[in-house]
Amino acid sequence: MLVDATVLVTGASSGIGRACAEAFARAGARLLLCARRGDRLTELADSLDAEVRTLPLDVRDRAAVSAAVDGLDAAGGTSTCWSTTPGWPSVSGHYKTTTPPTGTA
Repeated sequence: MLVDATVLVTGASSGIGRACAEAFARAGARLLLCARRGDRLTELADSLDAEVRTLPLDVRDRAAVSAAVDGLDAAGGTSTCWSTTPGWPSVSGHYKTTTPPTGTA
């Protein structure tokens, strides 16, 4: 279970990213969902039984990724885990290593 974990999922509006978001929600994680299509993110967020925050952005835009991640840090929303499907080079520079909660490693 991922209770008390926060997972950032890129490409969450469709395909593998959406499937990852659904699986993490079932496991009890809080979600930060990113994708270009904000309307689809909202639709997904409304369908999940989880705490969800959406971040409409294009992960190919490094400046947008930096601004979004900096905004999360300022709001105390850093993620425990990142699930990056598309755009890995854009978000990888913002990854922060954290210690997993006891019993989840």
